Amino acid sequence: MECNNRTIHLIDTPGFNDTGRSDGETLQELAFWLAAAHERELKLSGIIYLHPINATRLQGSGVRSLNAFKKMVGETNYRGVIVATTRWDEVASDQMNFASQRERELRVKLADVVEKGGRVVSLSAGRIDAMKIVAHIASRSQEERLTLAFQRQLVEEELAIHETDAGKFLFEKLETHTTQVENTLEESQSALMEMFHSGKANGFAQASKWQNDTRQSLKPLEEDMERMKKKLKDVRESWEEKLRKEAEALAEAKKANEEQLAQKTEELSRVQNHLRSPSPTDGASRSSLNQEFIPSMPDFLMPSNGTGYRTTRSASPSSAYSTPTFNRQSPTPSSIVSEASLLREIEDLGHQQELMEMQQHRRLDNRYTKQPGHNSAWGVVGTSLAVAQVVAAMACTVM
Repeated sequence: MECNNRTIHLIDTPGFNDTGRSDGETLQELAFWLAAAHERELKLSGIIYLHPINATRLQGSGVRSLNAFKKMVGETNYRGVIVATTRWDEVASDQMNFASQRERELRVKLADVVEKGGRVVSLSAGRIDAMKIVAHIASRSQEERLTLAFQRQLVEEELAIHETDAGKFLFEKLETHTTQVENTLEESQSALMEMFHSGKANGFAQASKWQNDTRQSLKPLEEDMERMKKKLKDVRESWEEKLRKEAEALAEAKKANEEQLAQKTEELSRVQNHLRSPSPTDGASRSSLNQEFIPSMPDFLMPSNGTGYRTTRSASPSSAYSTPTFNRQSPTPSSIVSEASLLREIEDLGHQQELMEMQQHRRLDNRYTKQPGHNSAWGVVGTSLAVAQVVAAMACTVM
């Protein structure tokens, strides 16, 4: 996008506490892209942290997400942080005071960020407020661009994810949670054995099921801890393989969609030709035109000298009129429905094709090379990105 005669690239990044991915997965994705940017000397002009104002209170997972964000950025980069409160349009008029109170609480939590040059703003006027934020970031000089603590620790210090400030903070929380679950399971084992020996079958079955369910809940926690123990080299290898598979799946889906689109287009053409084409006997006799479109008449109305009309009395003696016949094929209801249905299918397939092409075009892995140290090699939105301003936007997904 353009702002104040400058090109601004907004990069949407995953946030913590995302219901669709774990913190370990989020850290790996951020590590992969932010490290690649740092290796190519591509610096951020600013970071926007989006916080929903309709969150009930800033506590628990909301505070955890905010603190993880601050650890990732690093205190020396707080000047480049803008925390924007969103979803003001979803706040009822009688709840506005409570929303304002939540924003004041947020400012207290971010006092250290504001003290070092960061800002807390309200996105209450939609695009107008958003453009003010972008304009503020665009006014910064090249010397004010940022290298995040997370980037420096991963690339320069070669730390594993869980050894970085952000990783350590989230890993410790995860480790504490895992330990609590393990302790609970251990304590429940003695109670379970007591039930078994006392013959309390119903209680034993219920407690055994709870124990198995709890033990199963440990698996994703342990897997996430393993993700955080990875170093950048391992993260890069796994993510490049993941992106390769995603690209192949997208290409296959696009090819299948193209084939289906071509098939439906050909089928539509056949249906339309059938509806519009004359029968083989059409036009064979101009004198039969009256017969084709005018119903047969009773004998007593027929001309006696023959003027082109012809008696076509029904075989049934009780019928005074015969059923009219037509040589030209008339569109049947089923053929009309078939044509409309095919048109809808083709339109849907065409829309899907456009979406897949857009997704293919926007994939970052299609637009960077693996050669570190060269700005020209990084082309997220073209080679101009290396000299343009980049803004990372991270959303807090806590409701």
